[in-house]
This record gives sequence, structure tokens and C-alpha cells, in this order.
Amino acid sequence: MFAKYIALLFVFASSVAAGETLFYGGDETGGSFNNSATSGVYGDRVFDDFRVPGGQHWHITSLFTNNLADFDFSLEPVTSASWSIRVGMGPGNPGQTKYSGIGPMAVSPTGRSPNGKIEYQFLVSDLSIDLPSGTYFMSVSPIVETYPIYYVFESNGASRIGPAGSPGGYQEHTDIQDGNVEDAVVAIAPTGWLSLGALGNLIDDPLPAPIFSRSVQTFFVFLIFAMGSTALLRRSKGTKKG
Repeated sequence: MFAKYIALLFVFASSVAAGETLFYGGDETGGSFNNSATSGVYGDRVFDDFRVPGGQHWHITSLFTNNLADFDFSLEPVTSASWSIRVGMGPGNPGQTKYSGIGPMAVSPTGRSPNGKIEYQFLVSDLSIDLPSGTYFMSVSPIVETYPIYYVFESNGASRIGPAGSPGGYQEHTDIQDGNVEDAVVAIAPTGWLSLGALGNLIDDPLPAPIFSRSVQTFFVFLIFAMGSTALLRRSKGTKKG
């Protein structure tokens, strides 16, 4: 019996560590966009926005994106990804990077085959990111070397999970031209979402004590103190008369 409880505790702890799907833009239903990074800086990255509702904060443990390769995956398997969470993105504006990194990723087929090719999920894990309420833009882009170009698909919201942002996303292309780094951000998928997502734990923020309640508490403390002082004064006077 004790071993059974230990096993259940392990399963529970594992599920908490992995987290739940807090946001997912949805399965592919439309156009596709290049999402192939050639390093931690250069290449193409696809971003989509999501919202952490008011009164909550999210603890992010993993980020993922679903990608279609334009070639046989076995020719050049990818093993690492460049990921980022930003705020304030817009056309021509890369926004402000809040969190980013380069690290290993898990690769697994999604079970879908758009255009007769296999779609893969790229997942970066072991993150520990706390996001207060607000709007954020995320990306996960595989780092490639020679052959592959990976595409993220637009979605009409099929299988969407959580509070996605406004329709549309952004594609960022970073390159070197004439010795200068050039960064271009363009709007994409204006009527849909993109096949990206985040895992973690949703935490409700504690509500602050209402000002009225604190005032009432202060009033009663003062009242009790005043009553106690009055009682002591009366006893003192009674003692002197005796």
C-alpha cells in the first residue's frame, strides 16, 4: 500500500513539473512561414502572441512549435532551437526581449502530414519563467545548417487552447548585408493564429485586502484600545476614593 502511494505521488509530481498547455495557437489549416534559424542570431523566426489574463501569472516550463520540413528529416536531424519571449512587437519593430536562449529540443511527429509531409513538434524544456499578466510574443525556431527549411503553419483556431492574442503574427528575418546586421519584422497570417504553444502552471494572484476592510480593522483596534483605556481610568479613580 505504501509503495502505491509513493507511485501516485511520483506521477503527481511529474505532472506538475511538466505543466499543462497554457496556450496553443491551433493546428495547421492555412499558409506556412519560414521558421529556420541559422544561428542564435540570424535566420527566420515566427512569433505569435498570447495573453496572461489579469489576476494571474504563468510559470512557463516549456515552449513548442509545430514545423513542416521541406526535405527528409533524416538527412540533417536538428537537435537545438533558438527561443524567445518578447513584448511590444509590431511591423518593423522587434520589440523587447524578456527571455531568450539556445538549447536542446525534443523532436516528435505531431501525427499530421500537411501536403503529404511529416509535421514535427519541437519542444524546449527545463525553463523556469514567471510571467505576470500582459501580452507576450513567443517563438521556437530550429537551428539548421545546410539543407532544411522548416515552416510553421497558420491556423484558423482549430484546437486552439488558452487566451491567444489578436489574430496575426510576425516573422523576423535577421541577416548581414554589407557588413551590417539587418533585422526586418513583417506581419503575417492577418486573419489567423500560428501553431506555437507554451506549457507550465497557471497561478491565481492573491487579491489584495480591500481598503475598506483594512479601515474597519483599524477602527475596531482603536475602539478596543479606547475602551480598555477608559476601563483602566475608571478603576484607577475608584481605587483612590477607597
